[in-house]
Amino acid sequence: RRALFDIFVLRIESQFVKSEDYNRLENYALRIESPAVQAFVFLKALEADYAKMETATRLNFIANAEKAIEKIDDKLTKASAMVLLASIILQSDYDLRSALNAVKAINAADGYVGDPFKVAIQVPALGVTYSFTFGKDSFEQFFRGIALRNWAEAQLQATQLRPKYTALLAEVYAAAAILKKYSLPGN
Repeated sequence: RRALFDIFVLRIESQFVKSEDYNRLENYALRIESPAVQAFVFLKALEADYAKMETATRLNFIANAEKAIEKIDDKLTKASAMVLLASIILQSDYDLRSALNAVKAINAADGYVGDPFKVAIQVPALGVTYSFTFGKDSFEQFFRGIALRNWAEAQLQATQLRPKYTALLAEVYAAAAILKKYSLPGN
């Protein structure tokens, strides 16, 4: 029964966002037991309407997403969610705290290489598992966002990453953002 409720909220999230009924969406989302699914709902809403949300609503959704992410046990899932949150915020704002939290989560997760945020909901009565994926390019957007706001910080954060492959990938994304920004028209 809980699984069906979670799927229901994931499916109707976009309707609440379209109608800007954020209070109702928050009420439903907070009733979800799975921290990963709860974070997924808040992140989808933030990604869809970040710039249009009133500041208080946006900050509340960010806080709810952070609380849910902190409760996620799986370190890879937590890192993917934290990077997604930081990438969403960096599209409009520069929030070094979210960037630092994402780097910390990446380093805590062995084997993170820019994975998208995934949740799976099992419905035992039906013998079915529903999977949802979000943020395919969030790691790239995360480092591009930092680089466009503060090149030195992007370099510093990239060098803090483990494994080395992830650090190199972050440096490439940051450099590509700067090169694109300063390239001549027509190139």
